[in-house]
Amino acid sequence: MFNINIADLIVSIDNKYPYVIDKCTDYITTEENNTGIILSVTEKRMQYSIDYKRQFDGEEISLPEAEYDAIHYELYGKLHMFDAIWLHSVLINKNEEGYAFTAEPGGGKSTHAGIWLKTYNDATIVNGDNTIIRRCRDDGIFYGYGTPFCGKEGYQENRRVPMKAICFLNKSPVNKVEQIKPLEAAMQLLKENWCVRRSFATAVMKLYIDLSEQVRFYRINCNMEPGAAKSVYTAINR
Repeated sequence: MFNINIADLIVSIDNKYPYVIDKCTDYITTEENNTGIILSVTEKRMQYSIDYKRQFDGEEISLPEAEYDAIHYELYGKLHMFDAIWLHSVLINKNEEGYAFTAEPGGGKSTHAGIWLKTYNDATIVNGDNTIIRRCRDDGIFYGYGTPFCGKEGYQENRRVPMKAICFLNKSPVNKVEQIKPLEAAMQLLKENWCVRRSFATAVMKLYIDLSEQVRFYRINCNMEPGAAKSVYTAINR
């Protein structure tokens, strides 16, 4: 068992395979668990991940990889207790502001993030696949955090950045950016965050509404051409 500091939360991982330790290296800490969260998954749950990846992603993964996959879902179901949510997204840091892009599988979020890196020298990817967004209880600001669950490319930074915008991305021949009203944004987040238990839906919905009132949300239709990043950034910061 070892502890990690993720989104300023200290949680314990009771792992069976060293693969999980390797993946979490940048987040390992000697600090004591301050959340009461101990993440552990059974081989039956690992097998579920193996079967799911095979059926829906056409991938074959090992038991150690399946443990790593299952553990992050165990964590995400508990985040709401700490004013935090999980968002399947790429999180970009530019000018110390966070821009999260979420899309359906194959929707182009990684490609779009790559265009940002090529367009802006001061842009970095804080997380490449699974972002945690958490409200700091000291200043009330929502921050986006890097996590060790960062996708195939391995883009991640163990840091946080104040959130500027959350964008629902769709491929389109023409670039178009439309701001979403808070209630609509909260409803969309509830749809995206399917791992939340129904018994906690009311509390989580309140958190979504608070987030959508502080952070701007956008529906973005864009192509994957070099000018796409500049079009989106300019529209958001208009």
